[in-house]
Amino acid sequence: MYSTLADIVKELQKNDQIVIKHFHIQQTSENDLKNVVDSLPYALDKSIIQFYKEFGGFQLQWIHKENPRFEGNHNIISNEKELEETYHLGEYYVNDGSIFIQSIERVFFTDNFDEMFKYSSESEKARAIESYTEMQTDFAGKSMSVLDFMRNTKTFDLFLKNLDMAFFVDGTSNLPVILGQDHSACYTDSRITDFKTYIDFLSYSKGLIQARVNYYTKYNGHKMRKLTIKNQEKAGVINFSVYDKENGCVKLPFEKKW
Repeated sequence: MYSTLADIVKELQKNDQIVIKHFHIQQTSENDLKNVVDSLPYALDKSIIQFYKEFGGFQLQWIHKENPRFEGNHNIISNEKELEETYHLGEYYVNDGSIFIQSIERVFFTDNFDEMFKYSSESEKARAIESYTEMQTDFAGKSMSVLDFMRNTKTFDLFLKNLDMAFFVDGTSNLPVILGQDHSACYTDSRITDFKTYIDFLSYSKGLIQARVNYYTKYNGHKMRKLTIKNQEKAGVINFSVYDKENGCVKLPFEKKW
């Protein structure tokens, strides 16, 4: 079902302007997958379960030779083992392409609020809980506390230090997928999609970082109609051989529409 995702590397390798810096597919376990799915208090769509049947996780980092940061930043990282965090790969936007889909255990058993305050004192955490419980936010037509929003946001593709894609646990099995910006501080300025459509976008964009920023970013995008594969089919062809030095990425057929 998701074989096209693994084919990204083969397609990129055909382009002599692109260097694959790291590619690793984590092993998957049917028993581990079943244990996670059975322990969750909500159902997961078959598209999510099928992905984790095929991949325990998926990591890809690549850079274009026309990238001004290419010289001195193109060391090949071992494909034999997974990388724990993207900070091992350098600073912001060193690479042009990045996919960093984490294991199903890490995705659904990680509390984003606890993760944010894991180095804080108990008193600091208590004050934050009180504050975020009082603060309200709206998402996709529903009002909730900021604390509930944070705890229902499950980061799964941490493709850059300050950018990620996340599920939002809303009681449905086909969980909404949204872009997180500013170190997971903002998710509401993102168009909503679903997991299967997002994976299709990765195959189309080859994990290009700026493609996700341009395509999903929209002020209060969560209030707009959900993006589907039909939207992506109209996005245009990406020419990976042409580098737009002015914008610092591969030439894209669509711009960021704030």
